Amino acid sequence: MSSQSSGAEGNSSPCFRRTPESVLWIVGGNRENESLIPLFSGLVEQSPWECKNKLITNCLNYRSFPGETYLSKNIDGKDTLLGKYRALVLNALDEDMLMDADIIVTGSMTAAVLTVLLDLKDGRYRERPVVYVAPKIPELGVGELAIGSGNEKLFWWMVGMMGNLHAVVLDNDTEKILADERLSFNYPNTNKSIKKVVTYKHDKIIHTSKENRVVWSGRYNSVKNPQRALKIMALLEGLEVKCSLFIVSADVGKKTEIKFAQKICESVHINLPTDEYIKAAMSAKILLITSEVEGFPLGYIELLRYGAVPVIKKKPWMKTFLTAKWPLVYDTDGEAVEMCRDALRNHDHYIGLLDSCLRERYSNELNWGDVLGSIWRRYVATDRRHDYSVGGEQYRTR
Repeated sequence: MSSQSSGAEGNSSPCFRRTPESVLWIVGGNRENESLIPLFSGLVEQSPWECKNKLITNCLNYRSFPGETYLSKNIDGKDTLLGKYRALVLNALDEDMLMDADIIVTGSMTAAVLTVLLDLKDGRYRERPVVYVAPKIPELGVGELAIGSGNEKLFWWMVGMMGNLHAVVLDNDTEKILADERLSFNYPNTNKSIKKVVTYKHDKIIHTSKENRVVWSGRYNSVKNPQRALKIMALLEGLEVKCSLFIVSADVGKKTEIKFAQKICESVHINLPTDEYIKAAMSAKILLITSEVEGFPLGYIELLRYGAVPVIKKKPWMKTFLTAKWPLVYDTDGEAVEMCRDALRNHDHYIGLLDSCLRERYSNELNWGDVLGSIWRRYVATDRRHDYSVGGEQYRTR
């Protein structure tokens, strides 16, 4: 078996260490996670090694992934979110993908937990790395695995106590600081830290044909605050400003709210495929953002990259979204209406300012290769079941 090798850091003597042969990417659960596939596709391009990349998913926009793809059997299932993740991971286990993968990357804590528990070797938990990638860490009282009131405690126990599980947040200093503080508070003796991954470096705004339209995009839940968006859009529609609502996902319990939205907005789109959504939403000049909390909003970044000027609710999270120079930040609904109208009239001016702010904010180099490499080196340094340096040849003993 041939594989790449590298010298051990901090050691001048020759030491040959095996690089990973395969990375398994797990994306699934529901429509809300579809944005992880383009994110993970971009991370694959930053891999520090030549190795196999496999994706197992039950999302429909899997075709863009640059590697082998396995579609989970429950793609049309109506199971619970936890049940869908369980089926996803069990399918990976059935296909021997869990046992074969040197590194597993997932955007779901549920999948990370199940992966650690199911991939057993000689009665022991998986020891090879599992990397949990998320725009933000779980908030207090919010989590996918509901065990009493201990959702957040479960997260920190997994990260703090299980040596093979690593958590990274996307490019957000606020989340990084908060995550390290909570990890240190819950597990002060841990030698791990939360990694921050830079996934986007701004080059230039991509100019497309634009309409005098305001769009709102997101899941229909309280965190995204669509109710506030509807109030603002009702005022805008009264002033003959066209508005569109793009609902990424909404359960059957939201029928009444959606009917109400359809009475207010000229157009309401629900569960559009990702490519259709991007094509339709990028044609608007203004992006209205009403979120209470965000980490690294991938969907918003995509629209900004295509020249949608953001009008943003003043919240602590947005300090790390754009720079302090960005002026279109509102407190009241009336302010939001006036800012949307101003941005429509002076779109070219704000596009120039947006480009400048994006260049300043998103200027750091992409670092996924460094992060993943450091996680692998940590595993290699602590793994005692393999011989990584035998007469200059590399052997795989598991």
